[in-house]
Amino acid sequence: MKFTFAPESKPLEGFTIKRAIDRGGFGEVYYALSDSGKEVALKLLQQNMDIELRGVTQCMNLKHPNLVTIFDVKTDQDGDHWVVMEYVSGQGLDKALHQYPNGMPMEQVRYWLSGISEGLAYLHGRGLVHRDLKPSNVFRDGEIIKVGDVGLSKFITHSRRSANTQSVGTVYYMAPEVAKGRYGKEVDVYAAGVLVYEMITGVVPFDGESTAEILMKHLSEKPDLSRLPVHLRAVLGRALEKDPQKRISDIREFKQQFERALFQRDTHTEIPEDSFEETHFSNRQTGQNVDSDLAQTAYIQKSPEGSASSTGLSGVTTFVFIFIGLFLILCTIGRPGFLELLIVGFLSAILAGIFSVFSRSGRALLAKGATAVVNGPPPISFISKCKKAIVKGPPPLSDLLDKGQHSKGQSTTEEYRQQKLEEARIFREKQQKEVEAHQRYVREQHRRKQCYPRRLTPKSRRSISLRSRLYDLSISMIKAVVCTLVIVAGILFFTDGAISKGFWTGSDLTPFALLTFGSLIATWSVLLVAKMTEGKSFDNSTRRLMWLGVGAVVGAMIYLLQVDILMTTKNASLVLHSDQNPIFNTVGPYSLVLLDRQPSLIGYVVFFSMLFCFRRWWWHADSFRPKKFRVSSVLLTVFAAYVITAIWAFPMTAALCWAAIISSVVQLSATWIPDEERVAALKGESNGC
Repeated sequence: MKFTFAPESKPLEGFTIKRAIDRGGFGEVYYALSDSGKEVALKLLQQNMDIELRGVTQCMNLKHPNLVTIFDVKTDQDGDHWVVMEYVSGQGLDKALHQYPNGMPMEQVRYWLSGISEGLAYLHGRGLVHRDLKPSNVFRDGEIIKVGDVGLSKFITHSRRSANTQSVGTVYYMAPEVAKGRYGKEVDVYAAGVLVYEMITGVVPFDGESTAEILMKHLSEKPDLSRLPVHLRAVLGRALEKDPQKRISDIREFKQQFERALFQRDTHTEIPEDSFEETHFSNRQTGQNVDSDLAQTAYIQKSPEGSASSTGLSGVTTFVFIFIGLFLILCTIGRPGFLELLIVGFLSAILAGIFSVFSRSGRALLAKGATAVVNGPPPISFISKCKKAIVKGPPPLSDLLDKGQHSKGQSTTEEYRQQKLEEARIFREKQQKEVEAHQRYVREQHRRKQCYPRRLTPKSRRSISLRSRLYDLSISMIKAVVCTLVIVAGILFFTDGAISKGFWTGSDLTPFALLTFGSLIATWSVLLVAKMTEGKSFDNSTRRLMWLGVGAVVGAMIYLLQVDILMTTKNASLVLHSDQNPIFNTVGPYSLVLLDRQPSLIGYVVFFSMLFCFRRWWWHADSFRPKKFRVSSVLLTVFAAYVITAIWAFPMTAALCWAAIISSVVQLSATWIPDEERVAALKGESNGC
């Protein structure tokens, strides 16, 4: 890791830095010793200093066992601001989550939530809201849970609830109202709900490819509560409400409701209906009360057909299938023109929309009909039993123990509860031993491994320095030259120059020069654009448009290479196969083929634009791609080139060769980092930028 200050340096008077700890969104954190020997954590503020200093000033005198204490704010000789904080040597919640990828044991969840709720309740009691609650800001110091990074905290009063103009925090744990600039202490309850959801299931409730997509899911989509145990869905559903007025407003109340739901004590909580498929029965009987509706809602769980992860076709996929079908039918009738294709596309969009609407409605009606036919309207007596079993029944932990029925005549209600609590305590002790054994095993397995909560893919956002980008790019471009020469030489050797007839009229080797230099131009362009945009957040449509422009530039450069360099001394032409019959020979008033059947400038631009737009070239060259080289990527690129030449006029042999060479060379020459080395590389890049 590269940090600003090395060990044993003394940038701040009275403190000696021993080692670097981490780099956060506001600056660097170091482990240091004061001149008197006290262990502290020093944070060097580098970004958003006004926000951090304001929060630190507000939290300077806060003292609570569940909060990381801030001792002082100092300024060094260079004018840099340092925050002197309590040093916590224990494990963070982010690493604890990594040890349980499928969810923590419930006792661990209760343990972490207890400390988090106490720390946040102390902040809320003094008119402060944390605003950046996330796993990396929660620590375990011995047996005490501490909430850190309170520098982002801010006073919340009734007059200022709607005056917050800057959205801050981590997007995975950000409440919907934060994006609108209006929030109170309910945002911390929402973040705590996301943390509990992640601790139980191992995943966050809202994830996506970009920050904007995740924010939109927070604002519009409902959390998938079907992953949670039945008895906890109501509490988590209320904590993750979009409307802060409907959300649990107090963090201690959230903790208490979670505890009661966990042990299913005497409490009546309503499961949010919008978190389940609407399959509950209508109130056909006038005498039915609210309890029966509650029991029905709790009894009937979310239908998989109505979930967000439904296996039905998406609108785009449906449109593609319908368009291909209509296009094939049109081809059997006759050769389609541009107007016919526009009509086919318009009809495909309409049919895809109708299919999508009827598909969703049909699945919902099918789920309702199946539930009504199989179960029928539940009688009042059955509803009462469901209510007792689901809402007011014995603790869920006891379900794993004695399943015998309890006789009311043998013991009173209080004795029965004490008996079950004792059984639950015994079970928890047994479970705790299993957890400790599992933790020892995990520590042994992960002793030499970096902990990271999510798998790193080309979609992962990264902070890469310009120096690292240029270094990797230069190495890749040199490798691309070697790979291109080897591949073209192999083609020349194995075909004995015969493949040149698909490029050029005559028997000279000039087409191989065009093939070589054209491949280098395209490969270098792919490597350059991919490396400069690697680790940055773009949606797919923006990337496609970007690569469409890159392809147009590459096509124009290869055309100029052929006309101005190679064709000046060679009286030859790049020709089409006689049996090739593309759909389009022109684009508007511009011809794709010249009079001598040589592709025009527009022909080159159209082919390479479509080739670069149809394929995900940023995946070919990203250092976090799944594999170094994938034959399937080459074959798919060749197939895309074949489809393009079948639609727009371009020499098929040249198109297939260029597609195969470019895809192969890009993968072979681009930097690739194995999975086990990506965490270290990511941390090195973020600290070296």
